[in-house]
Parts: sequence; C-alpha cells; structure tokens
Amino acid sequence: MKLVKCSNCGQSINQKRDVCPFCGAEAVKAPPLVFPPPAAHAAAAPENAGEAVSASASVWWKRPNIIIPAVVGAVFVVVLLAVSISIISSQNAHRKAAADAARAAAAKKVADTRAATTKAMDPFLQLQAALKVGIQFADYTKRVQAAQFAVDSYAPSDAKGKSIRAHLTSAASFYAVALDSWNSQIQYGGSGNQQAAWASASAEVDQAKALAAGE
Repeated sequence: MKLVKCSNCGQSINQKRDVCPFCGAEAVKAPPLVFPPPAAHAAAAPENAGEAVSASASVWWKRPNIIIPAVVGAVFVVVLLAVSISIISSQNAHRKAAADAARAAAAKKVADTRAATTKAMDPFLQLQAALKVGIQFADYTKRVQAAQFAVDSYAPSDAKGKSIRAHLTSAASFYAVALDSWNSQIQYGGSGNQQAAWASASAEVDQAKALAAGE
C-alpha cells in the first residue's frame, strides 16, 4: 500500500482514497512517498563499525601512557622476583654453612674429648700392664709420677669425663700408697701392703676404662 500526502492538511493517506479521512478535503494525488531502503543503512553500519574497531585496535599499543607503565611494571616484577630468589638462596646458604660449622665444631669437641681422655688414661694402662709382668722399684716410681701428672693435667668439662677423672685420681692415690709401702719395705724390711693397693688401683682403672669405652 502506497501513501501520499493530503494537499490540504499534509497527512499521509492511502493513494486510493478520494477524500482525506483527516480533513475531509478532496484528495489530490501527489507523488508517492519514497523511503530509503533499509539495506543502505545496514550496509553502512558494519563498515563504520569495522573502521572504529580497527582504529582503536591499531592505536592502543602506540600510546606511550599505556605501554610505558606496562613495561616498567613487568620489569619491576622480574627484578623483584630475582632479588627475592637471590635473598632466599643466600639465606639458605648461610643456614647450611652455620649447620655445617656447628656439626664440625661438635665433631671436633668429641674428638678432642676422646684424645684428652686417652692421653690421661695411657700412663695408668701402661702401669697396670707393667705390674702384671713384673716391674722394678725405680721404673714403678717413674710410672706412678707419670700417671699422677696425667690425671692432674686432665680437666674434662662433661659429666662422663669428670667420672673418669675421679676413678683415675683414686687409682693414682692407691698407686702412691703402694709406692710408699714398697719404699718402706726396701728401707726397713718387713712385708708391705702393695698387692692390696695395686688391686684397688687396678679396679679404679678398669672402671675408668669402661666409662671411656661407653659401657
């Protein structure tokens, strides 16, 4: 259905009407109204939209106020991660070095303690062995003095070492008693009590040896 404008009131009416339904005037048929095809608008829209999208897409990365902060932020994150990793690695290395040093110090302390105990006990063990096979008075005197000097020089700080030193000190006292008894026997004759003193000293040495061995 085609529309025409009424020549009197200007309203759009059907071109087949002879009288305008709005003003009642006789209709003068004017040229039909021509409307632009809708396809023209629809065809223009995608092209313009594509140009707008293309323009915005081609511009964002060229804007320094966007790209520069983004690059700076990425570099900052990378540097921060690298510094954090370096700090953590350094801390781990320090902890490992401290732990290794502590273990080495503990091992050295144990080795020094054993060496000091061995040094203190050696004269007693040698004297004990010499008494089993026989010994002269002069040699016995020197060995007793060496044992006494060893126990006087032995100054442990741990409980086991102190117990060992106590047994060695008792053994040295018994060996000294035997020395006095033997000396009196040589000078004045008679029978001495060396055997009893040596037995007591040997028992003390055996206890010290058991402690040193960890029994």
